Amino acid sequence: MLENSPRRVSLQSSLGAQDPVVLNLDLEAKTVVAPFTITCGQSIVPQVTVRNRGTTIITSATVSFIVNGSTLETKTFTLNLNNLDAQTLSFNTINLVEPSTNSISFKIIQVNGGTDNNTSNDIASISSQVTTRVSPPFLEAFNSTPADWQIINLDGGTTWVNITAPKATSGNKAMYVDLYDYQSLGAKDQLISPFLDIPAGDAILKFDRAYAMFPGTTTETMKVLVSVGCSTDLSAADELYSASGTNLATSATQSSEFIPSGESQWTSTGISLSPYAGKTVRIIFESTNANGNNLYLDNVQVNTGEINDVKVVSFVAPGPVFCDPKTKPVVAVQNLGTQVVTRLLVVTEVNGVVTSSQTLTGLSLSSGALADITLEALNLKQSTNTIKISISNPDATIDDNPNDNGITVTRIFNSSSDDIPLRQNFDGNALSWTIFADGTQLKWQLTTTSTYKNSMVYKAFTNTDVGEESWLVSPVLNLTKASQGSMFFSSSYGARLGFSDDLKVMVSGDCGVTYRPGDLRQSRTRPRQSDGRHRMETHCRN
Repeated sequence: MLENSPRRVSLQSSLGAQDPVVLNLDLEAKTVVAPFTITCGQSIVPQVTVRNRGTTIITSATVSFIVNGSTLETKTFTLNLNNLDAQTLSFNTINLVEPSTNSISFKIIQVNGGTDNNTSNDIASISSQVTTRVSPPFLEAFNSTPADWQIINLDGGTTWVNITAPKATSGNKAMYVDLYDYQSLGAKDQLISPFLDIPAGDAILKFDRAYAMFPGTTTETMKVLVSVGCSTDLSAADELYSASGTNLATSATQSSEFIPSGESQWTSTGISLSPYAGKTVRIIFESTNANGNNLYLDNVQVNTGEINDVKVVSFVAPGPVFCDPKTKPVVAVQNLGTQVVTRLLVVTEVNGVVTSSQTLTGLSLSSGALADITLEALNLKQSTNTIKISISNPDATIDDNPNDNGITVTRIFNSSSDDIPLRQNFDGNALSWTIFADGTQLKWQLTTTSTYKNSMVYKAFTNTDVGEESWLVSPVLNLTKASQGSMFFSSSYGARLGFSDDLKVMVSGDCGVTYRPGDLRQSRTRPRQSDGRHRMETHCRN
């Protein structure tokens, strides 16, 4: 077995059973600290770590620094190294040609003024690749895995890869980490930009991300770090951004593998780079796995100079179905420009007619800041309404990216009400109940079953558009005459291997402006006594 096994044949000549040889003078060239394997080549301080592997205290060493076979400097250092002590030695600053690939070596010439007793460990070498620095404006659309980006995958397993991720087009490409199937809990993976020269003045980093939480997983994290200079010592990088859980999510929680279905499941983030004006930096995108769901990254860009860009991120309120025609809409806006925004002009259209034009003052949106803004009350009629919110920035003469200045949603105003006790079996009149689905998405519909005469069904089996959702909303329920209330319903669902759908029951105590999850674990709930009108919503997601 020892003679024929590929893994055991070396045991016959192994030195493992022999005492190691310890010499008097043995200084090891242990590690090349700088230059690095990837560098930008400017203002590099060459460094090597040496270690005393002998029994004699080492008080001095002469070491040569060699680039591509040529000795650039030989220097004698005063030391005080006991056995196994180590020290990092530095040489004069150098510049390397951009771009280039260089053979870097440090060689020990003398120890304590004499010859090293062990010359086999006197040389430490690496190959250093010098990349060309990039000056903004910079854009990486990730149409493929970029050759000038670096991926650090310490566990050698799942990491950043290029994949099709629908956005504005179904064939859009992006980088992603398969956190849905990632087995190494807590593993970190880094995607690192080329070296960027940030000029003096204003600068901003922008990127698009998409992520859906897995139920119960809230610690999955994405960070953005900045490494300054030609160093790749990432432990010294500055943290600019960190998000996890709901702060990271751009889509609803789902237990199936998350694949964005389109632009609505992405969001943009802006971060000011003004503190790094005049410096060379690398941008690091770091994911931390928590056995959750997939994380996507796209359209990384760095722009400099004065930039004016305010984006409507989302329509926060009211919810899809509400009962107060005077509801005040709330939208989330983000400053993706370099200047502080103090004023916004907001125009509201309902069914193609301008109903409000207002200038909001007293704002203080710094670069990258996100805020919810409440607008003038709507004046809606009973029915389905198309609401369009458009913003512009009066602080500036023009918005540099007007494509993200608006949002259009469908909202249903239904003030129908009913008293409890209420029973709805969908066999008769259910006109006071509302069915909602955004755009052309699949809706709840009436069907006949063998158990009950009529029921409502969401046909997820034949719906190939993952992520679609539909709402079935009750009329406003008047609870002023009751101190307690309970809700019961019958449901039937057939699980399908490899697929999952979500059924949520939510409740609104403010006439549909906001909805919160109901508690399905309890059969009885006590409503808020300050609001005698409740709206129950059943929400099914494919």
